[in-house]
Order: sequence, then structure tokens, then C-alpha cells
Amino acid sequence: MKLKLKNKKVEREYPQKIAAVFGGLYAEHDVSIFSFENFYADIQKAGPSGEIELSTICYIMRNGKVLFSPVDLKKPAKFYFDTERTGSDEIFEAFSRIKENNEFVYLICDGSTGIDGRFTSIAEALKLKGTFGSSLSFGICRSKFHMNQFVGTNYSDINIPDTVYVKTVEELEKAVAGFEDQKIIVKPNSLGSSIYTMMFYCSREQHGKIRELVQNILEYDFRAIIQEYIPGEEYGCYCMEKDGSVDILATKKFEKQNTFLNTADKYAMVENSNDVYLEEDIPAISEFVLNVFKDADCRNLSRMDFIITAGNKIYFLENNCNPALRGFIKAYKTKYNSCNAYDMLKIFIENANNRRMIKTDYYLNL
Repeated sequence: MKLKLKNKKVEREYPQKIAAVFGGLYAEHDVSIFSFENFYADIQKAGPSGEIELSTICYIMRNGKVLFSPVDLKKPAKFYFDTERTGSDEIFEAFSRIKENNEFVYLICDGSTGIDGRFTSIAEALKLKGTFGSSLSFGICRSKFHMNQFVGTNYSDINIPDTVYVKTVEELEKAVAGFEDQKIIVKPNSLGSSIYTMMFYCSREQHGKIRELVQNILEYDFRAIIQEYIPGEEYGCYCMEKDGSVDILATKKFEKQNTFLNTADKYAMVENSNDVYLEEDIPAISEFVLNVFKDADCRNLSRMDFIITAGNKIYFLENNCNPALRGFIKAYKTKYNSCNAYDMLKIFIENANNRRMIKTDYYLNL
């Protein structure tokens, strides 16, 4: 299923150089490294491309310095984030060097130095092209609470779990009062990768553990979410911007060893995943995903997650607008039979070059 966008297509001249940027000053630093390792392995597996070259890798270290490395695909991925090496550039300087090299940025960063909009601002200031997305989509999608409010207000056919958020532990007692004697999910509002996400039976005996988790969350996030637990099967719908359209690639049913998918379960299963990509769309989900992708100004990629209950009620969980590339390669193959990392990068480049730009040359005649 596709939703057409009114864009004028511009032909792209190749070859195109790519700079991969990962790491960052945020809680998902190690997750970014994990994603980079998978991306680099996929590039090594695909072999050289006559149209695209991965030319530079920028690792944003935990101290904020940037390790800037030319690519040698004979080197292991760990070479590029070796802590014994020393980074010297600041983030803005690194992006300026990328601009000078006329490279397209593949961004593998979340959090406070990634997709929350700060890199978007740098890219716009430098007129730099890459997978930055829009400030609107990253701003609203990064906050699970605000995304749920947006969906709940505008889409009546999709359910939202009862959700409250707290900004201090002092607010916690009032927040959990409405969930007493129920199963709840406690998680960060803005962090991804299931970090600090746990399920509890909300009873007086568990309040201490819930409070401890919320305290940990608030060290890394401005809000913690308390959400009702919805039993059912979990699905992720993969969609992407392609050729001026929003294209539904595939819907995946997540494998769960337990009734709840936590961080340890998630990454233990990534390497040997038995997740099932469905052969057919779930129409209610596909239609919803197409509309949200457009309304939230998503760009390039999005995976929206849902729970479907035994009674076939659909609950929206979140919109991940910067998901891991490997899952999209598998989803693309499900629909189109073949795909590798270079194929995805070419689509991102075409998207950036064909996207409609807003005029800035208006003059007020006083």
C-alpha cells in the first residue's frame, strides 16, 4: 500500500559519498554502537558499490569529542570506536568537515544529541543532507506520552493504553493510584530500546520497587510513564518514504519468550530472531500508519508498534522514527525480494534530493 506525496522527482548523479555518524552523549550510546556494528557488517557483506561509497565514519565519544575516520572495510567495526584512540573535533566541526567533503550523512544516533532535533538544526544551518528527519516528527515521536495524546485525539479507530507521566518521584503515589491491583508498564518517556522498562503488579508491596525504577528513569529522562499493561501479541509495521510515496513494507509479529518484552529479551533475540513477517497487511494498521506517517511529518523510515488483544482490539504503543536499518532490509526483502544496505542508502539520498523545499525568499512590501 502506498500514499502519494506531491514531490517533483530530481535525478541524482552518482557516485555519492556517505558519512556514518554514531555514538553520542545520551543513554542509548551503547545501542548506537550496536546498530553501527550491524550496519557496518551489512556494508561489508554487500561489498563495494559503483554508485555509493561509505567514505567516513564519525564516532561521537562519551566526552563529546568526535573520532573522525576514513573507511577501510578490511578493518573491524571496533576500530572505529576504539577508546584508546583520541577524538579531537567538536560535533559542529565534524559536521562542517562532512559538508566540505560533500558527504551524505547516515545518522545512527538517538537521544539528546541525535534525532530529537539538534542535529536537524545543525544540518539546516550547514545545508547538509542526510537522514535527519524533521524537527516535528522527532519532537513528537520521541515523546511517547505526547505521541499517544496526538493519536488519541485524532484517530478514533485505534486504542491507546491508559497512560500518565511523572516528572518527580513525589508525583508517583498519585499517578499509580488509578492502577492499583492491575499490571502496569513503567518506562521512560523518551528513551528507546526498552531501556529501564519493566512490568509490575501495582500493589502496595511493589510501590518501593516502582519508586526505585522511576528514580533511575528520571536520571536519564525528564518524564517517566506509567501505563496499563495490555495483554496480547505485539506487532511492528514497517513503512518508508520512497519515490514520493509512503510505502508499507511489512508487518512483523515479535517473538516473545515471556508475556512482556524487556531490554534483555530484546537484544538476546536480535541476532537469532524468529520474528515473523506477515505475508499480508493488517488493513486497520496499514491505513493508520500511512496517515500518521504523513501527519507527523515522518521521513525515510518509521516502525510503528501495536498490541492486538485476543478480542482483536488494536492498541498503539509508539512510533519509532529512527529504527534499526537491518529490520527494514528484511521488511523490504519481504515485499520486493531483494535489498541490501546500499539499496536503502540510495533511497534515502533520492528522498533528500526530491523532497520539496520551503521558499525563504519572501519580501514584505511596506
